[in-house]
Amino acid sequence: VRQTAAVALKKMGWKPNKEQRILYNFAHQYWGLLKKVDAEFLCKVINDDDLNIRKAIAEILGQRGEIEPLLTLLKNRNKNVRQVATEVLDGRFTNLDVSKGIEPLIKLLDDSTKEVRQTAADSLEKLGKKAVEPLVKTLDKNGPHRDVAMILGEIGDVEAVEALSRISLDDEEWDIQEAIRGALKKLGHESEEVVTHDIRKFLTAEDPSLKLMGLSMSRAGGLPDDMLGLVVGLKLWDQDPLIRKEATSLLNDKAPRNIRENMKKWRNTSRLTSTRKIQDIYNELTALNLDDAKPIDLVIKIFTSENTGGLMGGRETIDKWRKRKGAALILAKANEERAVNVLLKALDKDFLRLAALQSLLEVNWDYKKIEKLKPMAAKLLIKIYGSKKYDHGNIKRNLKKIGEPAIEPLIKAVLESKNGGYHIDIVDCLRDIGDKRAIEPLIKILEDNEDYYYRPGVHIKCAEALGRFGDRRAIEPLIMLLNDEFHNMDGKYTVREAAKKALCKRAKALMRGAKNIEDKEKKNITKFLESDDHGMIRMGASMLKGILEE
Repeated sequence: VRQTAAVALKKMGWKPNKEQRILYNFAHQYWGLLKKVDAEFLCKVINDDDLNIRKAIAEILGQRGEIEPLLTLLKNRNKNVRQVATEVLDGRFTNLDVSKGIEPLIKLLDDSTKEVRQTAADSLEKLGKKAVEPLVKTLDKNGPHRDVAMILGEIGDVEAVEALSRISLDDEEWDIQEAIRGALKKLGHESEEVVTHDIRKFLTAEDPSLKLMGLSMSRAGGLPDDMLGLVVGLKLWDQDPLIRKEATSLLNDKAPRNIRENMKKWRNTSRLTSTRKIQDIYNELTALNLDDAKPIDLVIKIFTSENTGGLMGGRETIDKWRKRKGAALILAKANEERAVNVLLKALDKDFLRLAALQSLLEVNWDYKKIEKLKPMAAKLLIKIYGSKKYDHGNIKRNLKKIGEPAIEPLIKAVLESKNGGYHIDIVDCLRDIGDKRAIEPLIKILEDNEDYYYRPGVHIKCAEALGRFGDRRAIEPLIMLLNDEFHNMDGKYTVREAAKKALCKRAKALMRGAKNIEDKEKKNITKFLESDDHGMIRMGASMLKGILEE
């Protein structure tokens, strides 16, 4: 809407003032033209709803080394503004004095918003050794010890070992204990641990009598730390009332205080089928760092239960669908290989596919534990996409989220298919992922496309994609598309217009880095390319091509 309004105003001969010109540049996302805008105005408009604009403003301030405005933005009431400002303070800009931002970043580890806390932790990790001393000082105060310990473990500086070792592991808070142990282990300073392998085998056995033996062994060993999650899991989810009773007794006697407090509200959990309530408990277990207690098996069972249909044996009831969808979302948010694998396999089953597709959008595809699933996920999604018209929107969004590992399967699919409609959506994905490996396949599509019905749409998408890549190989095919006067399906946009827009975008980027072009020539080329006259556009394109070939 914003861009459309800007285009309309320009056609009406609108003459904006200074501030209006800046907003116009925002509408077109001309980030390069905003680098000289004063910080005060940028800080006023950073509350924009558009994530791209918020990120662009924060990065402009970072590139210019303006630390004070960024520190002010860290206190902004808008969580989205705090997050983008936090992200910029990760040490990527060499002229930005990030040392002033370390203390504010540590304070944001206690932020009310999870996303801000996580971004602050990520930035501190990337700052590395610079952040170690301030983080170590925090350990001597009341603060976010759990997050600080985890960050120090990831940074890997042995300077933190002494400070971490000083913190009492008799602390009542279990999650803090675990974070400190984990950090010390990563720093090569492991304490003697209780051998718990045999106990784990008993607690996870199918035979109830073996589980009871495992509970007795856990009691005798003083409830080893590694076993706490398994015992909590038995108390919450086991179907045998005797096992639940023994697990509850053991936890009441040996578990840390915060676990005992939560147990008071965990009642009748073994009979739960409401995915909303299961999700609430799952979130609490995550906060307590009790991964072994999470009900993954129960959730998988709910998600994969057979479709019994409604009263007439057709579509399943609304209640059953809600439970299935809720279970799928829990599996996606678990971000664990086993859980995500279940969702991917569900793509081959008609009655599970929709819930699986929608929930996969919740998956954080950057999560290390499921990194190796990305190529398989991309291939499955593309296979479904090509075999039948089924929820294409969700499939496209998932492929874009998967990102770089989806490039090769997408390229293979677009080159093997002769379906023009399929090409449009695949090219759309390649454009948004933005990997330069797509350039040659896109050019090949332009040369081989024989589907006259879809050709204009395919060519428009290819032009938009080539315009996004900062590569000289895109110039020649874009010039070729200037001769294409066909409209897209709604008749509002021609291939020529798309090519012209892409050429303008690429020309400015390429000329910016070219030393053999004088400013006057740059202005002339830009003027010709932006002209409404086809001949002038062709002349500008030829001049650009000639200069780049020199």
